[in-house]
Amino acid sequence: MILTYKGETAQIFYHSTCGGETEAASNVFQGQGAAYMKGVKDGSPSNCSIAPRFEWIEHYSKESFIKRIVSAGLLADSNYVIKDIKNIIPFSIRQGE
Repeated sequence: MILTYKGETAQIFYHSTCGGETEAASNVFQGQGAAYMKGVKDGSPSNCSIAPRFEWIEHYSKESFIKRIVSAGLLADSNYVIKDIKNIIPFSIRQGE
């Protein structure tokens, strides 16, 4: 089977787990990617929820978290103190948001 788009062979990428939503190729490959490579929701419930890495937990120290935010250009420097962080809804971080 050969997948095509507008008469050309389509560029296809495999992933074992989507986390409930796929990412647009332009966010992964620095602005590149065909029009058909846009992010989509995976269904409700997610089809890939059976995958062993569908959900995960990461732990960061307050200092490490601030360093990551500074590295991402969201803060000018690390002269901040975190008092409290709460994740009240599931979220994903995308380039440009």
